[in-house]
Amino acid sequence: MNVLYDCSSLGIAHRNRWTFGISRTTEQLLNQLLECPDLSMFAGSDFSFGVWLYSRLYLKSRKLSERLPWRSNSINVTIRNQVKTHLLSESLFAQFVQKLKFYKIIDNEALLYQWRAKVLEFGFQGTAWHDLNNLDIYHSSYYAIPAIVKQRKSVKPVLTVHDIIPILHPEWCGLLKDGDREYFHPEADLPSTLKGIDPSFWISCPSEATRQDLCNYLGKQVHPEQVKVVPWAASDRFYPCQDREQIKAAQATYGIPTDRPYILSLSTLEPRKNLDGLIRSFLQLITQENIEDLVLVLSGRLGWDYQPILAAARQYPQLTDRIIFTGYLRDQDLAPIYSGAVAFVYPSFYEGFGLPPLEAMQCGTPVITSNRSSLPEVVGNAALLADPNNLDDLSQSLLAIYRSPSLRNDLSRRSLQQAQQFSWQSSAQKTVELYQQALS
Repeated sequence: MNVLYDCSSLGIAHRNRWTFGISRTTEQLLNQLLECPDLSMFAGSDFSFGVWLYSRLYLKSRKLSERLPWRSNSINVTIRNQVKTHLLSESLFAQFVQKLKFYKIIDNEALLYQWRAKVLEFGFQGTAWHDLNNLDIYHSSYYAIPAIVKQRKSVKPVLTVHDIIPILHPEWCGLLKDGDREYFHPEADLPSTLKGIDPSFWISCPSEATRQDLCNYLGKQVHPEQVKVVPWAASDRFYPCQDREQIKAAQATYGIPTDRPYILSLSTLEPRKNLDGLIRSFLQLITQENIEDLVLVLSGRLGWDYQPILAAARQYPQLTDRIIFTGYLRDQDLAPIYSGAVAFVYPSFYEGFGLPPLEAMQCGTPVITSNRSSLPEVVGNAALLADPNNLDDLSQSLLAIYRSPSLRNDLSRRSLQQAQQFSWQSSAQKTVELYQQALS
């Protein structure tokens, strides 16, 4: 079976020099699909010329070019690449701009660079008709399936839909503004991707909750039997770390006290994650129960509209030395930081899957998470569930875990058992089964 796998999200992550949920799961699944003996995998990118370039650089950086031959080789993009290399290269164009400025022909060089970008992107097409020869599947991990693929009836289009948050809750997506008009960033425009779905599509979703949301939204646009659940999994970098010195060293790296218990939450700092609600619940807990030693650790990059989260932490003098923002955690520090926590808390309002709770469970860390969307499906009976809108509910769950070593031990044991239900090998097998159904 020959599969062209769209690597656009991996190119974007390579360009940004940091990974995100979709890029991490795309990479994990790709790595497992490459191990499947029944598949011949090829790479491509059809989102934009810039992303096409970075997707190729991603493959080169991972030394995957031989195992994953490049198939998006249209004349369109070949000529475009030659133009960029020889006529509009960064160095030559910078010299041209400097000359125009020297002779005072231009005042705003940004406009010229915008023009250059538009010229290079105009009419982009990565995959050509001949690139689809002998292909069975074109699998996009997020972006719209190109029209040329849908026209090639012998190639089955497969799309991964991770969630439909932009449809259900656009207010959580950091919309861009142009006057009174609000719109999605082109690299996060899920509504446009979903508009392109037709009855020939096969779709994978990471949870049953997302599958139901998507089917309800699409209606008759695609048959529900062609929408399958392919769960995600935690990577093997998450494990129960038993080395106390390793845990202490990781804590010290991020300013986490080594002599005080801590509650951990890890996510992008943005409104959907409900971290300001967690801060208020934590404040309620330590003030009402007179808890003097417990610390709240919030890890993750700053997202859009993060200011209210920081403001909530600064608003109360009692929290001055009780909340620690670590920023991004290095991969090698994840398991020690997870394993050292009294509990991991993830009070998100909505998730398409919810990897961080599963990662925590794979480390044997007790988990408290929301009773919403896909999260109960992921954690099963191995976590405490709380209403993310109810501060008392969340605070009581924190108190129960803080005060009860036996509950922590029980949740830790169940967490490890639940985490074993998920693996990327299983995800790859389910994906192959989806491919087979699409072709049958």
